[in-house]
Amino acid sequence: SAASSPSTPSSRARASSKAGTVEAIAKKELVEELKSKLGVPLQQGDRLVDALVESIKDKLLKGHQVVLKDFAAIKVTEKK
Repeated sequence: SAASSPSTPSSRARASSKAGTVEAIAKKELVEELKSKLGVPLQQGDRLVDALVESIKDKLLKGHQVVLKDFAAIKVTEKK
């Protein structure tokens, strides 16, 4: 099925980090993963991803660090 086929490298954005080059994942791909792995309907998955992103943005804008255990730690820093 289309949901289980990997995206081609050209369809994904790339970014660099301290760990090297990483691939960005599109919101659509996250929603499709929720459907294929958990059976979440696409519309509900879209709302879930939106809610998660809004929650993370809200915490960051309030000066908090967001830690997703065993995944990532995100914080806002000022550029020098």
